[in-house]
Amino acid sequence: MLTYEGRMKPVVRLATIAVCGAVVGLFLLPLLVGGVVAGQLARASQLAAQWDIPPEVVPALEDAGQQSGLPWFLLAGVGSVATDFARHGPDGRVRGDTAGTTIFPVVTPPIDGPGQGEGMFLVKRDAQGRGPADPQDVRTEAAWLADQLATLAKGSPLAQRPLSDPEASRFWQQLLAAAPMAIASPATGGGDLTPVPPGDNPIRQFGSAVLARISAPSTAANLDAFAAWAAGEGTCARFNPLATTQPEPGATPFNNLSGGGHVWNYPSFAIGVQATTTAITNGLYQPVITAFQASAGMAAVAAAVERSPWGTRHFGSPTYAGRQCTGSGPATAEPPPPTLPTVAGPDAVPATIVARAIQYEAIWGQTP
Repeated sequence: MLTYEGRMKPVVRLATIAVCGAVVGLFLLPLLVGGVVAGQLARASQLAAQWDIPPEVVPALEDAGQQSGLPWFLLAGVGSVATDFARHGPDGRVRGDTAGTTIFPVVTPPIDGPGQGEGMFLVKRDAQGRGPADPQDVRTEAAWLADQLATLAKGSPLAQRPLSDPEASRFWQQLLAAAPMAIASPATGGGDLTPVPPGDNPIRQFGSAVLARISAPSTAANLDAFAAWAAGEGTCARFNPLATTQPEPGATPFNNLSGGGHVWNYPSFAIGVQATTTAITNGLYQPVITAFQASAGMAAVAAAVERSPWGTRHFGSPTYAGRQCTGSGPATAEPPPPTLPTVAGPDAVPATIVARAIQYEAIWGQTP
C-alpha cells in the first residue's frame, strides 16, 4: 500500500521543485554573472591598444549604462576627459601604476578638493551636499552619474538616436554642459610632458600603445627608449618586439627556452600590446615604469631594464624599426591605434566627451 510518505501531494511537489530551483539558481547565478563580466573584460582587453579605457573599468560602465538606459560610451567619454580614468586627476597625482595608488574598484588616493569634482568622473555635489554615496567607488559613482544624465535626457527623442547623429551629438553636448560635474579642461596623460606622434615606424607605434597603457607619455625620449629596447632584443617574434614570454589566447611559440617557456608570436597588434603591458606591470618592473612615466630618457630606461629580471643587457638604435624577418614576424603592419579626439574652444569639455564616446562606440562595434 502506498503511504502518504511514499507519495507527494502536488502542492508539496511544486514547493519542493521551487526550493530546489532556487538553490540551483543560487549556485548558478554567480557563475552566470561571472561569465558575463569575464566576457566584458575579454572584449575590453582585445581593444586595449585602440583606446584609453582600462579593461577592468568597462564592466562597471556597461552595467551603469544598462541600469539607466544611458549609452555607456558617454560615461566612458566622461571618464577619459575628466581624469584619464583616474590616472591623471586635477591634483596632478599619477594613479594606477605607482605604489599605494589604484584606479579601480576604488580610486586611491581620493580625487577631491576645493573647486574640483570628486572621483574618476569629477562629479559635483549640489548645494545640499547630495551626490554619490562614495564617489571614489567607481561602480557607485558611475551608476549615480548615469542616473543623473538619464534623468536630464528623459523624454527627449534625441536620446534614442545614435551618438554620431549631428542633432543627437549637439543634444548630449548641451546636456553634459548642465550635468553635475566639475571638469575644467580635458585631462591629458603624462603630466606636463608633450606627447609626440609615433610616426610610421611600426616599433614606435607599438611602443606608443604600450606607453599609454602604463600611463606614460609618448614623448620622443620614451619612443626612442622603447625602440632602442626592441633593438636590443632584435627578435622576429610576431607582435612581440620586446620578446615577452607572457602567454595569451591564440599565441603560438616563437622559440623554446631552456627553462621550458616560450617567447610568443601573438595573433594581433592588440593582443601583443596587452601581453607586453601585462608583463611589464606584473610587479617586477616598477623602476622601468617609473622611468617611462617621468620620460627620463633612454639611459635611465636602459639602466632600469638592466637591473630588472627582463634580461635585455644592451639597448640598440633609437631609430630601430624592426628586423627584416621571414615567416611569422615581426608583423606590425596593422594600423596604429587611432588618436583620441580632443576638441578646442569654449565647449571643449562636453564636445570632447561626445567625440570620444562616438569613437568608443565605433571601435566597440567593430569587435567580434
